[in-house]
Amino acid sequence: MLTIIIAVIGFAADRIAKILTKLFVEPVGSVTVIDGIFSFTYVENRGAAHGILQGQRWPLIAVTCVVCALVIWFLVKNYGRTTKLLRVASGLILAGAFGNLFDRVFFGYVIDMMQVTFIEYPVFNPADNMLVVGVVLLGIYILFFDKEFLNKDKNKKEISESKQNTQTENDDADR
Repeated sequence: MLTIIIAVIGFAADRIAKILTKLFVEPVGSVTVIDGIFSFTYVENRGAAHGILQGQRWPLIAVTCVVCALVIWFLVKNYGRTTKLLRVASGLILAGAFGNLFDRVFFGYVIDMMQVTFIEYPVFNPADNMLVVGVVLLGIYILFFDKEFLNKDKNKKEISESKQNTQTENDDADR
């Protein structure tokens, strides 16, 4: 339930931000919030993050649908066995993915509006932020909390060492 709540609220917040940007920022192009630090700037991004893959609308839609389907499949398959951190991460990933997917499907581009002006950095939107935070939380979960994932690497190492020891013993026996 937590994942659904986060995904729905995140999606709604992204839509509201993009609607307000279309209404109030697009007509003027840019609105400075803190001079030299942050502005709202209307941008129609026809690519992916940082402007890569420009004009690749349908491949981006397809990849987003596959990623969303995989996240949902994982959550359904592991229902009741996921941690709060994993549910939060999944909710943020879904909110961000669906937010940008909505734009690509209905407009042919993603509306970006948040611009840090003290460094050279692409304009982004709330959905992008949710995706980044969700992926970072997922990475933290995998690296520090997923015992099964960590044990797989440990088990592979132990199996590899065991094979090496067996090979060494066989070599010694042949001599």
